[in-house]
Amino acid sequence: MTTYVQSGVVVVFLIGVGWLFILRSKSDQKGNMNSRLSRWIGYSLIVMALFLIVVGVLQYFAWESHGRGH
Repeated sequence: MTTYVQSGVVVVFLIGVGWLFILRSKSDQKGNMNSRLSRWIGYSLIVMALFLIVVGVLQYFAWESHGRGH
């Protein structure tokens, strides 16, 4: 159970930092390279967090199906 809590904390942290990058880049209305890079980093962090959730769910179901045959 602690593994799920730790994974949840990491996912929440990644999504939170991603949102901070996105919001900070949108508050800078100049449209320069730094704001685009910050937005790109924010979206990438959110996508990685979603990918981590998907992989965790797939691993959970793979473990459950493995235990049924034994």
